[in-house]
Amino acid sequence: MTNAPMMISTQENDGDLEGRDWSKICERNVLNRGLRQRVSHENYPVEETWASLEDSVDEKDKTDETESQKETDEADREWRKIDVFEIIENYQLEEGAISEQFVGCVTPTDVFVSPLGDNIENVTYQSNLYTVQNNKTLKMTEGELLAFIGLHPFMGYHELPSWKMYWNTSENVNVPLVGKTIARNRFEQILTYLHVRNNQKIPSNNKDKAY
Repeated sequence: MTNAPMMISTQENDGDLEGRDWSKICERNVLNRGLRQRVSHENYPVEETWASLEDSVDEKDKTDETESQKETDEADREWRKIDVFEIIENYQLEEGAISEQFVGCVTPTDVFVSPLGDNIENVTYQSNLYTVQNNKTLKMTEGELLAFIGLHPFMGYHELPSWKMYWNTSENVNVPLVGKTIARNRFEQILTYLHVRNNQKIPSNNKDKAY
């Protein structure tokens, strides 16, 4: 038996389907499913195909109605202006430069380090504690931490493709200043174990990313 294009006459069904050009709908439905081969009535019974098409059309009508309702709701939306009152407490601290904090600062480095205050001591302690908790050894000093921090602004304006390249001995990338400040492996150790909080005291409802 030779295969022939599936043709469905609108006269084969009455009621809600009357008047529809089902032959075009069938062809479109078949093509959309990627079935480009010629099909026969044996492969696709008319009754089953018709029922499938009816469901497809009904589903599309429901989707169209939903989209139409959304557009109607959007058009009917009324915007009203509501005054929002926010209470802002008066600023209690002194305004302007806090010159007292920088008393005794002579160099730009002194000014940079001064606001860090006790944080240097705390970060040094917490980093060493973190390595002990993980059965490692760091023994970082406050001076090493300051050197580690100080290199970051330098690496910001003197950029290289990789931070490890600052210790490269090639003439085109070598930066002697970095190598004289801290060894590469030591820099990597501090970078790996730098910590600011005690992980063994993490609250059960913790949301602080510093841990």
